Amino acid sequence: MHPAVTVRAMAHGKTADGRSSYELLRDRVSACDRVLDLGCGDGLLLELLAARPAGAPSVLAGLDLSAEEPALARRRPGLAAADLRPGRAQQLPFADGRFDGCLSHMALMLMCEVEQVAAEVARVLAPGGAPAVVLGAGAAGGEACESFLRLARPLFEAAPAAQRIPPLGDPGCAPARASTRSSARPDSPRRSGRPYGST
Repeated sequence: MHPAVTVRAMAHGKTADGRSSYELLRDRVSACDRVLDLGCGDGLLLELLAARPAGAPSVLAGLDLSAEEPALARRRPGLAAADLRPGRAQQLPFADGRFDGCLSHMALMLMCEVEQVAAEVARVLAPGGAPAVVLGAGAAGGEACESFLRLARPLFEAAPAAQRIPPLGDPGCAPARASTRSSARPDSPRRSGRPYGST
C-alpha cells in the first residue's frame, strides 16, 4: 500500500476552467448536507468539502479499504468531526438513506463486485441523493471498471449536457495517446484490459 498516492498524483492536474478533479467533485454536491466519500484516501476531498464556500456538510463520512488512509485523513484539521472508517464498499457500515451525496475519486474502477457496490451506494443514499465519481480512463480497465461503466452508462447518458463533467487531463497528451493506440499490433494484448501491475 502507498497511502495518499492518488492525491500526490492527481491533486495538481487541472481542467480547462482551472479546477482539480477533487474540486469538480466537491462542486457536484454543493447542495448536499450529508456526504460519503467512497475510497476516501487521506481525506483531501473531505477536507475540501469541509471548507467549501457553501458551508460544510453537517455529516462528512469517508470509507477506505486501507486502514492507513482513514488514519491519515484523521490528521487533517478540518476533519475532526468526520466519520472515517476502514471498510469495504460492498458492505457499507451505514444506515439506509444516511447520505444525500456520495463521491468517489479514482476508486470505483478498482473495486470488485461492482453490482454490490452500486446496490450499497443506492441503499445509503436518500431518495434523490446524488452520486458523483471520477474514473480513470484506459489505465486499469478490467472487469470491475467494465461492470461499473455498463451499469453507469445509462445514468451518464441521461444527464443534461450542462451537468456533465468534462474529460480531465492534459489536452496536449490526446494526440500522443491516439497515436500510441493506433500503432499497437492487432495481435498484441490490450494493456487497458489488465489489472495494475500485469504485463
